Amino acid sequence: SKMIGHLNDVIKSLLKNTKNNYLKMFHSRLLRIFSAFMKDNSNEDLQNAGICCLIDVIEAVGKHQATLQYSKDLLPLAIAKSTSKNIDVRHSAVYCVGMCATMLGPQGFAPFYSKAMQGLVQTIEAKNEPDIGPAADNAISSVGKIAVVMGLKAKKEILGKWVSYLPCKNDIDEAKRVHSMLCSFLENESDAKLIYGPNNSNIPKLISTIVAILGSTHLAEEDILKKFIRILKGLLQIIGREGRQRIHGMLTNSEHQDIIQRVWKS
Repeated sequence: SKMIGHLNDVIKSLLKNTKNNYLKMFHSRLLRIFSAFMKDNSNEDLQNAGICCLIDVIEAVGKHQATLQYSKDLLPLAIAKSTSKNIDVRHSAVYCVGMCATMLGPQGFAPFYSKAMQGLVQTIEAKNEPDIGPAADNAISSVGKIAVVMGLKAKKEILGKWVSYLPCKNDIDEAKRVHSMLCSFLENESDAKLIYGPNNSNIPKLISTIVAILGSTHLAEEDILKKFIRILKGLLQIIGREGRQRIHGMLTNSEHQDIIQRVWKS
C-alpha cells in the first residue's frame, strides 16, 4: 500500500505539472488498474488507494470530459463507502462525495442527493466515536459543498442543521475550508437567514461556534477571523442586551466570555 501511495504522489505531480498532457496516458494505462483496486472489497487498503488516486486526478485536472466521467463512476462507490468501518476508506469516501457534487453540478448530483446525505449525516453523528473525528469534519465539509451546489431548496433543508455540527476541530485543513464556507454563507443575506433559523433560534449556537473559532485561531485563516469578528458584532447587536447576557452566562469558558466582551466593545 505504501508503494501505491508513492505512485499516487507521482501521478499527482505529473498531472499538476503537465495538466491534460498526462491525462491521456493515465486514462489508457493506469485507470483500469486503479478502477480494479476500487472494486476490490477484500483489500480495503487497495480500495482506499484507488479512491484517493481518482480524487487526486480529478482535482488536479479540474473539469474535463474524462474527469466528469470519473466523478460519475466514483460517486456511487463513495456513497456506499461513506459508512465503512474502515476509517481511512470512510475518510476518503466522505470527502469524495463533496468533490463529486462540485464536479457534477446540480443536475448530475441530484439523483444521488438523498443517499449521499444519509451517509454523510451518519458519519457526522458518529464524530465522538474513536478516530471518526477527521472523517466527520470532511463529511461536514461535503454537506456544505452540497448545499452550495444544489441551491436554495437544499440550503433550506441543510443550513440550519449544518451549523449545529460546527466548529470542526479534528482535520485542521478541512476545518479552515468549512469555516471559510460558513463565513461566506453568513455574508450572504438570504443564506444567513436560513442559518439563523426560525425566530433567530440558531443564533446562540452560531455565536458560540464563532467564538470557539476565534478562540482557536488555527481553525481559520487570518482574513476569515477578521470577517468573523465583524459578523459576531452584528449578531450581538441582533440579540440585544438580554440576549448578550444569556450568551455570556451560557459560555463556561472564560476566554470565550472575554472574546464576547472585546468584540462588543470594539
